[in-house]
Amino acid sequence: PDSTPNDDDGDQSEDDEDNAIFGLQSADLSLNKTVSPTTASIGETVTFSLEVSNAGTDDSTGVSLEDIVPDGYTIGTINNGGIRT
Repeated sequence: PDSTPNDDDGDQSEDDEDNAIFGLQSADLSLNKTVSPTTASIGETVTFSLEVSNAGTDDSTGVSLEDIVPDGYTIGTINNGGIRT
């Protein structure tokens, strides 16, 4: 009730002035997809590998990844916790 609106003198003395300290989290994700062998004949097994790396200073949470299998391929085995949908 004793504040003067828009009276910002910068010294944080009014009750309508405040400051806050916060830190930004930094995640820097990258994705590398490889295929082996790089050339194959019909019926041969081809392995796609996906590797996600975080070069940031903080952990990354709530990230999901979806990879669409190219036309003409049949999904055989998914390893390391992959979710087949």
